[in-house]
Amino acid sequence: MDQPHLSVIICSYNPNNDYLNRTLSALQKQSLDKSKWELLLVDNNSDVPLSGLIDLGWHPGAAHLFEGNQGLTAARLKGISVAKGKLLIFVDDDNILRNDYLKTACTIADSYPDVGAFGGSILPEFEVEPDPDLLQHTGKLALRSVRENTISDSYEGRNQPYGAGLVIRKEIAIAYAENIRGSKRELLDRAGESLGSAGDIDMAFTSIDMGYKNGLFQSLVLIHIIPKERLTLEYLTQIRLGVNLSGMLLRFYRFNEKPPKPYPVAVRRANYLYRKMTMSKIEYSMYMASEKARLKFYDAITVQ
Repeated sequence: MDQPHLSVIICSYNPNNDYLNRTLSALQKQSLDKSKWELLLVDNNSDVPLSGLIDLGWHPGAAHLFEGNQGLTAARLKGISVAKGKLLIFVDDDNILRNDYLKTACTIADSYPDVGAFGGSILPEFEVEPDPDLLQHTGKLALRSVRENTISDSYEGRNQPYGAGLVIRKEIAIAYAENIRGSKRELLDRAGESLGSAGDIDMAFTSIDMGYKNGLFQSLVLIHIIPKERLTLEYLTQIRLGVNLSGMLLRFYRFNEKPPKPYPVAVRRANYLYRKMTMSKIEYSMYMASEKARLKFYDAITVQ
């Protein structure tokens, strides 16, 4: 296989095989010729090795990789270290790329040489119809609909591409890997029971560090499969806590920014009681998840 133009990296730990097979089936149908891209499936220490379960023989430039250190960041770093493409595309093991995703990514990269990292719409495929009252709180599942192209050199989170379908130039990914290795920023992503999710934003921030801009483009579309287990109030509050906490830690590590300090305990208790009496159960649970994230943040930086 000739030097690939891009590398598709899938990081996976104990995946749902049906979802992963749909992810791979969508990649198999990509309009970009397979000679122009490679496929790297990173097994992040799954209970049953993926190399014996998943057949990648349909792609001439596919490889199984293994990363024994548990955590999404470690798996991403493994993929970055092996990738040969000038562009890297991170695809989750429950993502279904539209058939033109890879080709469109190449076109965008060529058309916007000043854009270092970019993404697009991440649309849900719900395994079960979500409770309408919970639907408005599913944003932390990294869902978004891009209605217009946006290019920015701002570090504001809403301008950053998410990890699902993230396209990034290899030189930026390498710089990110070098910058975080051995630092607390290696701990910002999911590992075990942790639902931290700031590693993708950190990677995108590295693009801006290096003088590039970041973009969101309408023409990039993927489907994110959302299983029923992620549509419960318990899970949505846990993901809010994890995302908020990791986001605050990221901005502290990078910019020394801190959220407002928590009120004294007596004031907090009175506030919590008032809100519990005046909010719905869902709203109160989400509010408390945000509060717990702030408290955990100050616990974390105090320990440091």
